[in-house]
This record gives sequence, structure tokens and C-alpha cells, in this order.
Amino acid sequence: MKACQILAIDIGNTRASCACFVGRRLMSTAHVPTEGLRSVSVADVRRIWKQLGPKDAGPDAVVLASVVPRVSAGLRKAIKAWCGSGPLELGRNLTVPLKVNYRPSSSVGPDRLAAALAAVAKLGAPVIVLDFGTALTIDVVNAQGVYDGGLIVPGIELSLDSLYKYTALLPAVKVKAPAGVLGHSTEASLLSGAIRGLGYVCDGAVAEIRLSLGKKTPVLGTGGRASLMRRYTRCLDQVDPHLTLRGLEIAFRSRDRSL
Repeated sequence: MKACQILAIDIGNTRASCACFVGRRLMSTAHVPTEGLRSVSVADVRRIWKQLGPKDAGPDAVVLASVVPRVSAGLRKAIKAWCGSGPLELGRNLTVPLKVNYRPSSSVGPDRLAAALAAVAKLGAPVIVLDFGTALTIDVVNAQGVYDGGLIVPGIELSLDSLYKYTALLPAVKVKAPAGVLGHSTEASLLSGAIRGLGYVCDGAVAEIRLSLGKKTPVLGTGGRASLMRRYTRCLDQVDPHLTLRGLEIAFRSRDRSL
């Protein structure tokens, strides 16, 4: 039996992450700026698939998670025009097989649920997920396997951009590893504050969360800045940059156990 070929797309505020799965196996990934998908066409979607998958056939299914409604609306139309049917989208016509303790449950980001689902599949429950994107999200699945909410914190770029935009003298700064805790220039001070400060938030939040979940509760990092932040936190046990994409594949597979 031929393994199902899946195109998984996770649209974040800054970039869209895409993956080709053959069966359960993650074959390849690619990233495109979210801004570039605001007027997406069939040709654009085909181009993404060509980067990822076999050149002689399109995907058997497309699975989507998005926190940018304007982009996902256009992408749905392009995928339907290409494939003959629209994508399966978390929060619309595809559900995550997790109980959710959130009010209202429909307001939790689909990317957060997908990452939580993949974390449970990888490490079991309870588990804590830190997703380092435009925002840092800290999400918890408790020992009963229930998604139990979390925290949302400005990410590195957002913090730096806000300081530049809303102050008179602070400069724009590109993200790079800070040299030390104490900055000896304005640029160094900003980098240390944004990056090390975010690490302190992670360590403090995880320590408090573990008081109720257990001090050995594993912490899994993901997102575009996870590899950088691993150097500035003490709480991360593992990093999987493709966690949300894996969650999309698992959610898709959960609807039909034969795939």
C-alpha cells in the first residue's frame, strides 16, 4: 500500500513552515515569509510542494494551521484550485485529539495545540512546550493529558522592535548572541535584555509550573529561535524545530487510523 503523502503548513506571524510527510516520516521542510503569502497563487503552492515533495505527483492531503486569517483564507482558495478540495485546517474542519482547558476553547492558537499534541506523542504527559516565535508561548499538558493553558510573552524580535519604535534614542538591533550578561554598549545591553531576559522568564515560569506538575516534567523547545535560546535557558530538555508540523501530521492521522 502506498504511503500517504502529506503537505503540512504552519503559518506564523513572521514565517510559514512547510513539510512533506510520507506516511509518518518527515521527509523535508522549507520556510517562506508569511508576508509573501498574502497574495498566494496556485503556482506558489506548487512551487512550495516542488521544493519538498516528489516532482511527479501532488500531495494526497494538505494540513494547515494558521494564526494569520488573511493569509490562510487565500491559501485555502489556492489549495482548492490546485487539489480539487481545500486543506484540512485545525480549528475549522480538523480537530486536535486533546481535551482543552481554555476559555473559550476555540481561542487557543492551533499552532499551540499542534505542538502540544506532538510533545505528548514524543515525551508523554505531563509535558511543557516552549515555542520561540514572534511570541514566546509556554504551553502545558497535565498528567491527565489535558491541554491546560499557558503563557504568551513577546519574543526576541518583538521586544527589540518595540523598544526601537517607542523610544527616542534606542537603535534598531539585529538578533545575535549576546556577549555577556552586562552589555557595554547600547546594542549589547538590548541584546542581553531581550535574549537573556527571555531565558530568565522561561526558567522562572517552568520552575513554578513544575511545582504542580512535578520537578521532572520534561520541557521541549521549538520555533525559529529555539536553538539560540537553548544557550540561555536552563530548563530545556530537548529541542525539536519541527514540533508543530509533526503535530499537524499526527492530527491528520488521528482522523483515519488506516493512513
